[in-house]
Amino acid sequence: MNLHKLFAGIFFLGYLLLVIFPLALPIWIAALAMTILYCIIIDNEAISYYFAMTGIAFALQLAGGMSSPLFVAYIPVLFILNKRGLQLKPWWLILPLLSLFHTQPLISYLFFYGVVIFLYFMKPKLISKNIFRPATRSNPAQVNNNVRILPEQEIPVTIPAKFDDSLSANLDILVRMFDPFSVVLLIKKDQTDSMQVHIAESGGEIKKKVSIGTGPLSWFLNNSGILVNNDFIHSSSHLGYYKNEEHIQCFMAGSIEFLDEVIGILVIDRKNKEPFGERDKEMLSSVAKGLSTLFSFYRHMNASMLEVFRLRSLLTLTERVAGEIKLEEVRKSIFEAIKSSFQDVWAIFLLKEGKEYYITEEDDRRYYQNLRLSIVAAALEKNISLCKSDLSAETKRPILFPEERNFEAKSLLFSPFRGDVKGGILLLSKSKDCFDRNQDLMILNLMADIAASSVEKAFLYHLEEEKAMRDGLTEAYNHRFFQEILDNKIAEAERSEEPITLLMIDLDNFKMINDQFGHQNGDMILKSVGGLMKDRIRSSDILARYGGEEFAIILPKTGSLEGYKLAENLRNSIESKEFISQDDLKFNVTISVGVSELLKHAHNKRDLIAAADRALYLAKKEGKNCTCVAEC
Repeated sequence: MNLHKLFAGIFFLGYLLLVIFPLALPIWIAALAMTILYCIIIDNEAISYYFAMTGIAFALQLAGGMSSPLFVAYIPVLFILNKRGLQLKPWWLILPLLSLFHTQPLISYLFFYGVVIFLYFMKPKLISKNIFRPATRSNPAQVNNNVRILPEQEIPVTIPAKFDDSLSANLDILVRMFDPFSVVLLIKKDQTDSMQVHIAESGGEIKKKVSIGTGPLSWFLNNSGILVNNDFIHSSSHLGYYKNEEHIQCFMAGSIEFLDEVIGILVIDRKNKEPFGERDKEMLSSVAKGLSTLFSFYRHMNASMLEVFRLRSLLTLTERVAGEIKLEEVRKSIFEAIKSSFQDVWAIFLLKEGKEYYITEEDDRRYYQNLRLSIVAAALEKNISLCKSDLSAETKRPILFPEERNFEAKSLLFSPFRGDVKGGILLLSKSKDCFDRNQDLMILNLMADIAASSVEKAFLYHLEEEKAMRDGLTEAYNHRFFQEILDNKIAEAERSEEPITLLMIDLDNFKMINDQFGHQNGDMILKSVGGLMKDRIRSSDILARYGGEEFAIILPKTGSLEGYKLAENLRNSIESKEFISQDDLKFNVTISVGVSELLKHAHNKRDLIAAADRALYLAKKEGKNCTCVAEC
């Protein structure tokens, strides 16, 4: 049974009983009950009209009915429910009249029904669908009066919530990544230079209607792509969307496109003079592509309600992946969307990594493969979608690659990713004529567009994360990440009861090399030594620059004996490498290494590092260019 109807019925019966058998309760009890009801109504937009009206009627009757000063509580409820677009039903208006069973002042009823007429029949302009509410920022201390503008509802009422959530999620990503003063999405309303702010998050006051004809954003009237201005010297009024002067120092904007036409502009600006770089442009481009796909849904929804369930499923997918930056979660969401949109198909997700494709099937089979001499390989090369209704009539070509397993497929649907990401989504069916070339292919193409923009965003975010974890010179992991990952690896080793070994490595006489050959040559040596060690360790091993000329290598599932052998291999490789300075002087470099193993030489991270340090000190003391294992 619907809980709203159940509680509404309880409230209604309670209201009738109080009308017939009034209770003389203190007014604070009624006020408390009404406060609780208001919190429920305001917090839950799905609350029905009958729940709200019967609940307020019951609480009001506790206070003595319309003669109580609390009778005005009806009025805010009417405003809230009217603002949510709920339709007026005559029987709801009869509720307050039941109090006439007892003598009540007529003025209360005149006031109540006057407000009803005012709200529902006069339709005053003060009731607006635009919502202004405080927005959360990643660093609220830097922003005052932070405001978010949400878009007007123009598409069917069941769809805007997911549409708006997706837009908000994209804005939240941009705020987290760029820490801007404002993120503003402008949308064209006609063929002129006027635009409307569809959604925004800003530290200033934003106008709803914007003209871009004379400002820098007029570039988008004849162009598409990314526009960057890192030296904005004009008034912020030139941007068009600010009510007051805000002293903007730089901005970046990207076009939102539909059918190769610019329909909107996504703008990010800053008050501090922190320039936007190439990586920032790539991230904005990725988000803009995602929003273009989202708005294509919007246009499709307004144009036709055909395939409503499937398009709503895609909107749910868009909402889920809009703020997602983990590739695995994106892949999982795609498979779930396919399952809800297509019946009796086998789904395969393809993503190019290096020279091979990483293939994930819906049952979580995963493998790398070089796609060649196949139906999908040809489609990827030409970047075209495919709908094959009868594979038995095709030339005997494999679907993915010659050595593939037997999929027993009779029909096929494939959509490649667009843009910089290479890959696609493949659907197979054991039945002939399973797919519709128009509707099914449209849905899969939209799904592939969502996947492509989300995967690209995940890749870019991963690169940013990697950048934050890496040493800028040697590209080894930095000291902060080393400390974090060593904690994790030690915990894994303790759970699996497997060894873990740490190497502490120091370049011998590095200060003398810097003094003799200069710091530029010193940097070249650090970079070369780091690269050489990275090439000679396993993919599971972790190389970090510990500080200065000192490196550390974490060796999971490795004892100190194997660690010693690896250390000697690295030491010999570096010793035998000939370095050439910028002045064409040839010289050699040596290293000293200390080795320690968890449980054998230490029982926690601090002692493990200390044991390796002592072994390194011993190696230095014994004449350098050697490896020493910590003492038990």
